[in-house]
Amino acid sequence: MRIITSSWRNLYKRYIQVKALDSTRSSSHLRGNSRSTRARKELESTSENRPGDALLLLHSREKMKSSIPHIVLTGSSGFLGQYVLHSLVHYPLSILQQPKPPGLVIHALYGGKVEEFPQAVQAMVQEASNNVQVQVHKVDLTNDTDVQTWLDQFGSKVDVCIHTAAISNPGACQADPEKARALNIPKTFLKGLAQHKVTVIGLSTDHVYDGTQKAGQAYKETDQVNPINMYGQTKVELEEFLLNDNNSNNNILLRSSIISGPKAPILGEEAHATFLHFCQTRENQETTFYTDEIRSIVAVDNVVQVVRWFSSQLLQEQKIGGVYNMGGPDRVSRYDMAQAVFEYFGYTQDKLIATEKSSMPPQAVQSPLDIAMNSSKLYELTKDSINWKGVKDIVKWTFEGDATCSAATK
Repeated sequence: MRIITSSWRNLYKRYIQVKALDSTRSSSHLRGNSRSTRARKELESTSENRPGDALLLLHSREKMKSSIPHIVLTGSSGFLGQYVLHSLVHYPLSILQQPKPPGLVIHALYGGKVEEFPQAVQAMVQEASNNVQVQVHKVDLTNDTDVQTWLDQFGSKVDVCIHTAAISNPGACQADPEKARALNIPKTFLKGLAQHKVTVIGLSTDHVYDGTQKAGQAYKETDQVNPINMYGQTKVELEEFLLNDNNSNNNILLRSSIISGPKAPILGEEAHATFLHFCQTRENQETTFYTDEIRSIVAVDNVVQVVRWFSSQLLQEQKIGGVYNMGGPDRVSRYDMAQAVFEYFGYTQDKLIATEKSSMPPQAVQSPLDIAMNSSKLYELTKDSINWKGVKDIVKWTFEGDATCSAATK
């Protein structure tokens, strides 16, 4: 008991030092202060009844994350991942733009066979010349050894995870459910982050809905999820995994519709074409487009702005966790999207074949019909920060816009 009492006295002295240090820190180091506040509250709570545990807790705080925020981005070589990474590097988050910005460290995780990605990222960072560091890590999220090695080295440093890595092709998910689950719900990785109290912004999908709503009625977050394909099922399971334990970690799930915009900004012109780019290629070939497969197509720059907004809020420890629909303001069919592309380019529309999907024979991989979403919850939350693009503006920006301009929001 004497040892514990003596240790506790030393612990309390160190706590007073930490408290004094906190009071002198610059307000520009927002995340550092919030970390100290959280650490101090946890220390005070633990110290009341468990001084021995409190000693261990303080020892862990000695190795606490620095005041420089760390963000880990999974799927950083993918379409959305490239946009998010490019934006964070070129346009620092507003909470970091103080008289003496503390900077930002981004851990860009990627998999697959994109061997040129690290060099492309390095060139982008040098071009931007901002106070942002990017550490590129090739990590297979389905390999527990790979994941644990990364967590052991970097997990304690991370504040926020932006999880975009996924197998998002419904056919690929249906063909190999085990592989789809392993990547779309990387449990070892997510559990490791939770142990380090890292908040996750996870990308979900409108495919969690089954498309059986009444005609013209958009889905709200409170509507029942009932996926009809394996892709949607893996995203439901991701949501359940991240929102367990009453979402004590303040995790955020963004149910996204079809994302479109210019080709991805880091890996060159031919990387990651979208559905609208496919429509552009159909000028001289008859192609069937469904009139009853309805979506809330969303611009990739709006998605980036949402991710940035939530990242800023989380770095200030705002309690905004939960599920959010993330679609654009227009509910449009696949045929409507193709028609908008043809109108933009001045193509004659005799090659567009309008067909109801519901009249076609069943496909090997089911896809829901009308899963347009009501995103008013997200719109209200971000109303002072984001101007949402409709389908015509998305088409115009996709083919005229600069992929490097997808940025600024608060």
